[in-house]
Parts: sequence; C-alpha cells; structure tokens
Amino acid sequence: MLLQTIARALEWTTNLTTIVYSPRPHKIPVEAKVVRDLIPRGVANDSPRLLRVSVSQVEHPFRKLIGALYVSQYTGIRELRVEALQEGEVGTPFTFAFFDFPETVDFQAGKHLFKHLERCELNIKHWTSEDHDGGDIRIAALRKMLAIANELRHLALHIFDPQQDLDTRMAFGTHPTSPMMSRLGLQMTWPKLRSLSLRGIHAGTEQLLDLIRRHRYTLTSVLFRRCSLYAGTWADIVDEVVYNTRFLPFVLDSVREGMVPTGSGTFESTADLEEWRYEGHIEVSKDSERNFVSALLWRQ
Repeated sequence: MLLQTIARALEWTTNLTTIVYSPRPHKIPVEAKVVRDLIPRGVANDSPRLLRVSVSQVEHPFRKLIGALYVSQYTGIRELRVEALQEGEVGTPFTFAFFDFPETVDFQAGKHLFKHLERCELNIKHWTSEDHDGGDIRIAALRKMLAIANELRHLALHIFDPQQDLDTRMAFGTHPTSPMMSRLGLQMTWPKLRSLSLRGIHAGTEQLLDLIRRHRYTLTSVLFRRCSLYAGTWADIVDEVVYNTRFLPFVLDSVREGMVPTGSGTFESTADLEEWRYEGHIEVSKDSERNFVSALLWRQ
C-alpha cells in the first residue's frame, strides 16, 4: 500500500529532484503523528545483530520509495544523499543490507534510480562480520548500480567500519583478498565525473593512480579521507596529481600507508600505527605553481 501511495503521488509531482536518507530522528511537529510508526527511529544497542534486523527487511520505507520511483517511471531524481550517523548518535544507519535485492524487480528499481543520478553521496556503515552473511552479494549489487550511473558528476563513497580498522590490520601483513575498492567497482569510468570523495577505502597505489588518470580531464576536486594503501606510497599519488592534473582542491585527510618506517623500523603495537597518518593539500602560488603542503602526523 505504501509503495502504491508514493507512486500515485509521484504522478503529479514534477519538481522532486533529491532523496535524502537520514539515520537519525527529525522532530517535525507537523509530521510527527503521521510518520511515527512508519520509519524505524533507532536501536537501543549499536550492534551488528540489531542493525541487520533493522535495515535488511524488504519492507523498509526507503526501499518502498525506490520501488515507487520505478513503478511510476519517475526520472526526475538527480541526487541521492545518505547522511552519516555520528558517533554517539542513536538511529538506523545505512548499511549494505539496503542492497539486498531478493527479486528481479527490486534490482531493476535500483538501476532505475542510479541511471539518472548526477550526485550521489553514500555514508555506509559496514559490519565486516556481514561479509560471511551475504555481504559480497550486497556490495556486488551496489557495484552494478554504480556501473550504470553514467550521468554522475559528484560521487562520495564513505565507508565506516566500527568493528575493526582494515588499514591497521593491513599494515601488519594481513589484508583481505578483495579490498573494498575492487569490491565497489571503482575500476569503472564515469565520463562526467567532476568531484570525488572516498573514505575508508583500502587500495593499492596503482589502483588509485588508474582511477585518477581515467578521470584527469573531468575531475576538479578529490578528497581521500582515512584511506589506506596495501602497496605503494601516497607520494606517488601526490606527484601524479600535482604534475599531471589540475585538481583543486586535492586533499589527503588522515590517510595511511601499509608499511610506515620508524626509527627502530617496527611498531610496538597497533595503537602506535593508529596514530601515524598523513595529511596535506595542494596550494597554488601567485605564479601558478602547484605545491603539495603536507603534514606527517605523529601524535604521542
């Protein structure tokens, strides 16, 4: 009933262009009575088990909205924005479970939405334990959605993993056979892409260099936040951007390499590695010379 109600509403709606998923409650007095039983407003315990129960159900209203867009063949949505649930907040975060498509029609509905997007910002909470419970299938579904989003001009993929720090694990020599960058399909090319923001992505230098080179003539803004390398150095990526692109801004925010040198050549604990991060950005001088201003962060 909810799907059909939304679909009928879309038939006379002509200026709806943006969908925003908010994981937290919004106190809107006028709507409080109407929506209080419609959307799950949070969980008492921030655990993988409860989150899976909260968001993986096919009946979730967010999924019904996507289905209604497909049923009505509404093509006006240009922006999909999934807000992040901040630390300490109670709510229902967006997870890969939203891409658990049990039927062909659900998959087609997702493709219908992504096909017309120009802006896409996804803040996704990723419980790595879910990888053994259909996680690969869900991530593959998102990869297929992104593959048809040829109209994208602005893409932000932000992965939050509260269970374990993948790049810390990587630095000590054990890494997933399929890093998140490959699983999300970031080897593809978006012909109109102008800005790119990645968070929590685990990749090799060559993968990121290839991504940059494929989009060097369209991209103008690039941000890597809390990303890690399992091979290579950030210096190679910085050189490529400084000398062979016109990206501005270009920012590294708390990124890390797989193997970081120290005076003794080793770390005493993972906590030591957690505090070793690189930050920096490009600045342009008065004579148009591009320079990368860096800061190596080592907090005691």
